[in-house]
Order: sequence, then C-alpha cells, then structure tokens
Amino acid sequence: MKIIISKKAKKKNKSKEFEENYWKTIYPDDYVDVLVNEEVLNEIKIASRKKQVSLVGTLKKTQDNFVYLDISNNILNGLYSMLSDDDAEKPPYDLKSFNNVGAHVSVIGVSEYKDNDLEEIKELGEEFEFKTGKIYSVNPDGWDEMSSVWFMDIDSPALEKLRQKYGLPKLMEDHIFHISFAVKRK
Repeated sequence: MKIIISKKAKKKNKSKEFEENYWKTIYPDDYVDVLVNEEVLNEIKIASRKKQVSLVGTLKKTQDNFVYLDISNNILNGLYSMLSDDDAEKPPYDLKSFNNVGAHVSVIGVSEYKDNDLEEIKELGEEFEFKTGKIYSVNPDGWDEMSSVWFMDIDSPALEKLRQKYGLPKLMEDHIFHISFAVKRK
C-alpha cells in the first residue's frame, strides 16, 4: 500500500500519543508502530514486503437494491488526511448517485441486481473481511464533474464468492473492489 502525505498534514505537529490514538481507529496495532515512527512520519513508504492490512465491513442494501460493504468513515478520513493534493475533497457520498451510504465498497449495482432478477441477498448484515491494496488516482470516465478520483484497491475473495453465488462475475463491471476516498472537481 502506498500512502501519500499532504503538505497540510506534514505541517501539523501532533504528539506521538495523539498519532497512536488516531491510527488505532483505522489500523491494527501492528501497523500503528510503523505509522507513528518518526522516520516514517517524515515520508511514509510501506514497501511491498509489508503485509496487507485486514479490515471488515458489513454487507448492506439500499431500497433501490444497491448492495455494498459498509465500512468505517475513519478509513476514508485517514486516507483523505494524507493526500498530497490540496484541491482534493472527500467524495460527495451524500449525493443520490452514491445512495447516501457513506464510505463503502460497491458489491452489486442497482442495474446488475435488476437485470439478473436476483433473489434476496441472504448475507445482508454479515461482516466480510477485506485487505487493503494500492492507492491510485484516475481521470474518471462517466463522471464529467471530476478531473480526478483517488481509490484504494481492496482484495476480498469472500465478496468475489458472494457475487458468484448469485450468478454474477466475481468482479463488478470487471473493476477491482475499491474505496473511493477523494475527488478533484474540474
């Protein structure tokens, strides 16, 4: 996982205790030591030899049949706070296009649910594990208001199996599961 530090985050002079408490809300304890290390705080680089962080979210569905993994907004906030682009902002999760769900991982889209005439998803309310992956930004096709969107890939064999159980391909629209954590308007 690559983490990008913003200039404004570098300027904040937080105590080690504050940093430890902050990171404990997002990451397991074995990562906290890495994240509060003074050398690492100057320029965080997590090498490929580091293990991925395992997290969990709860499977939910909106009234219009958008199935998603509800995750802690602390994950989104933590990633956003380290972003190096001062023109970036948090995704507008309060918009109808995001189904007002907050930080999440898309699992089954509304049209996908309808087109496949899916039965009720029995796993709603269950927790699913996922592991963090690469962070990147793209110029999003189909989202004309935005010039960039930042994502963190996630790996979740359990979500892939869930989709396949309901007769869907293991990935939604051939996109890896991900968390959108920042956007930049045009």
